[in-house]
Amino acid sequence: MTFSIHRLGVERLDDFLDLAVQRDWTPEREKCRLLYEIGEVHGVDAPDGDGLAATVALVRFGTRVTAISMMLVARRYERQGLGGRLMRHALDVAGTDTATLTATAYGRPLYERLGFRATGVCDVYTGTFTGTASRRTAELADLAAVVKLDEEVYGAPRAELFARLPGFCESFRVTEGGFGASWHNGHITILGPVVAASAADAEDLLSDLAAEATGPIRVEAFLPAAARWARDHGLTPAFSTTIMEYGTPMTTDVSRVYTPVMQALA
Repeated sequence: MTFSIHRLGVERLDDFLDLAVQRDWTPEREKCRLLYEIGEVHGVDAPDGDGLAATVALVRFGTRVTAISMMLVARRYERQGLGGRLMRHALDVAGTDTATLTATAYGRPLYERLGFRATGVCDVYTGTFTGTASRRTAELADLAAVVKLDEEVYGAPRAELFARLPGFCESFRVTEGGFGASWHNGHITILGPVVAASAADAEDLLSDLAAEATGPIRVEAFLPAAARWARDHGLTPAFSTTIMEYGTPMTTDVSRVYTPVMQALA
């Protein structure tokens, strides 16, 4: 069977989400629309005419890093080499020094065969916040300072992403040497990104963001302090993924990244 990979326009967003649901993923419309706006989605049309056979999303940050995500293959087209072909295509078109992704246990062996290496773990917690606001953080006032700090910590320029975050996010808080935001993803509020100079500052940001949220929240913990905060405030473990990279090692200051914007942009 011949599969042709091509770039997908935003008019295929519903097909993109349908494929995610087929793979038992949540249909994360807000997240996927952002990936279209700041990156690009490539895929394969299903030969049977029913939606998409496979997808992958790429977001480039300058010439340094490409974040790869949403690598999905419809079950009826599994074990035909389509996942490997699509990932090699993504690496070919990325054009950056490094590629990153977060891998499920199911996908990790494929990425390792392609040359990705594990660099960390993301522990995901969900639930209803039990606690109070710290009232030690402030509302966003200087986006340029946040963009500069993010580049320093992340190791690559992400100005286009951060230009969209104030409108994309429900809340944006800052503290001395750090920042945090929250955003809606369907019925749940994601607490991220959270970048802080200390665990205490990260916990203040998380508490203030969580106190402003309504309904369930989700924390994608990159550091133990974020996971501890989640457990201490009513959240329970949902699943874990492996943080992986390909190519030139990242220069991210991992000691300050408590949660990412989202795993798709890690």
